[in-house]
Amino acid sequence: MSWRIASWLNSVDKPTVCVTHGGVIRSLFKMIADVPKHEAAEGDIPQDRILKIDRAERLIGWI
Repeated sequence: MSWRIASWLNSVDKPTVCVTHGGVIRSLFKMIADVPKHEAAEGDIPQDRILKIDRAERLIGWI
C-alpha cells in the first residue's frame, strides 16, 4: 500500500483535497514526517479533522 500512496503523492503538483481511510493516513505520517512505524500504527486518527500536509517543509498535522 505504501508504494501506491507514494506514487500518488509524487503525482500531486497543486493543492489537493483527498478523502481516504486511516491506513493511508498512517502511511503518510511515516512518509512525510518520518514518524516511527509503531507510533504511526497506533496513533489516533480522528474522524472529524483534516490532515494538512506540506511536503516541501515535511510537515503533517491535524487542523
